[in-house]
Amino acid sequence: MKRWITGMLLAIMVLAIGRDSIAQRPGLPPGLMAFVHEDSGSRDPARKLFNLWLMDVQNPAERRRLTNFAFSLRLQDPVWSKDYRQLAFSGDFNNGLRSLEEMSLYAIRFDGTNLRQLTGFGVLGQLPGPTGTVTGRVVPGQNGTLSGCIVSAQGAAQTASCDADGRFVLNNVPRDAIWVRAQATVNDSLGGPGLSMGFARITVRPGQTINAGTITLQPTFSKSI
Repeated sequence: MKRWITGMLLAIMVLAIGRDSIAQRPGLPPGLMAFVHEDSGSRDPARKLFNLWLMDVQNPAERRRLTNFAFSLRLQDPVWSKDYRQLAFSGDFNNGLRSLEEMSLYAIRFDGTNLRQLTGFGVLGQLPGPTGTVTGRVVPGQNGTLSGCIVSAQGAAQTASCDADGRFVLNNVPRDAIWVRAQATVNDSLGGPGLSMGFARITVRPGQTINAGTITLQPTFSKSI
């Protein structure tokens, strides 16, 4: 059922990006196919990393990598737009941070440019314009302690760490950012629940500091839609 829903979403996104007119550019050369390849060779699922590749079906030795991810992530379900100029795919890539969702949808041009996120709470790409500062506090959703706490905001080029009390100060947050998110490892008396995430809505005021309040972490999140 989940895979069917993901397939339907990809079909919708393919129709949407297919309308993007780039008539000035040459189309995809004939005889090429796109595929996902696991590049690390690791047998450990936590260390596997995937990339998108193009291959000439008449000459399989002629291959070109479209993405250059160098950290553990998953990519799957690549689908061409109707004009074969763009690829839509699902993945959990978010600039090296774990995604708030299990999987989100992305698109990339056939020449490897204009990689962008279509759904979810990713931090792929930066937002332009003036910036402000966001403060707040990160707490576990249940009794426990935080470690490895990282805070990021939509379109921000940098992240921030939490202090021992879970408080953070994140600078240079773009004016158009509408959310801030946090991830950390939560440990309780039973040794769990482990990696947890949370987010808060924000309204950034350029040159000012705003308080995002308390971000409560939860151990699991559903797929984005």
